[in-house]
Amino acid sequence: MGDQARNEPGPTSASPQLVLSRKATAAAWARLGAEFGMLTDEEVTNRLGIAGTYRQGSAVKRAGLLGVYRDGEYRYPGYQFDDHGTVLPVIQPLLELARQNGWDDASVALWLIGPITSFDGEDRPVDHLREDQALLAVARNSFEAEW
Repeated sequence: MGDQARNEPGPTSASPQLVLSRKATAAAWARLGAEFGMLTDEEVTNRLGIAGTYRQGSAVKRAGLLGVYRDGEYRYPGYQFDDHGTVLPVIQPLLELARQNGWDDASVALWLIGPITSFDGEDRPVDHLREDQALLAVARNSFEAEW
């Protein structure tokens, strides 16, 4: 082995806790996609009735949706829409509250699908998307918590 090869850093190993955390996060994204769908810009513009817009991604962003960068493109959790394809009214104030407190969209997306003790039976926030005031109160407590 030459001198250069001996001086190059070797592979680093992640701690078992980090490996478990990454696996749990990957599993959460998979559950979110399986249960609610992770929509593309095109799918969202079709739901919103703005299909064919020159810049679909820009149009979707202006719609005030929760979007996360996954698999090389922005995706939008399907739980943001009602049965008629309309964006739920709680989404925009929820995102405003999150951003005011330094939460990014990916963190909000995963927070919404995780059980939380603020609801009876440790429901998930996503199960309360049609209870605007209750959900926003729980979100405020979560987003503004200081550790």
